[in-house]
Parts: sequence; C-alpha cells; structure tokens
Amino acid sequence: MTGYWGAQCKTSMVAKENCALKCLSPACFELIYESDPLEEGERDYTRSQEYKYCMHRLDYFYL
Repeated sequence: MTGYWGAQCKTSMVAKENCALKCLSPACFELIYESDPLEEGERDYTRSQEYKYCMHRLDYFYL
C-alpha cells in the first residue's frame, strides 16, 4: 500500500501522527514539520499552534 497510510505510517504512534498531519494539510505540514518531523515522545506545543494557525488561515483563504 502506498500513500499517507502505507507501511511507513504504521510503524509507530508518532509516524501515524506525522502522516495524519500531512494528510490534513500537506501545505501546512511542509511549512511546519517537513524539515523536522515529530520524534517519538516529542510534544511541540509551539509548532502545534503554528500548524493549527496555518490550517485556519488556509481555510479562511479558500472560503
């Protein structure tokens, strides 16, 4: 299986989270997480807020 839910997205919980973030908004994932994806056990409140803000801005932009 390929795509966001392929084998690489099932290796761990953080892999699933990275895949879900990419699936929800590829553009925001690229801006916020692409260069430094979440790692096991990492909680990054700042980037989480930036990602949410990015998604909100994109939704507003496309309305």
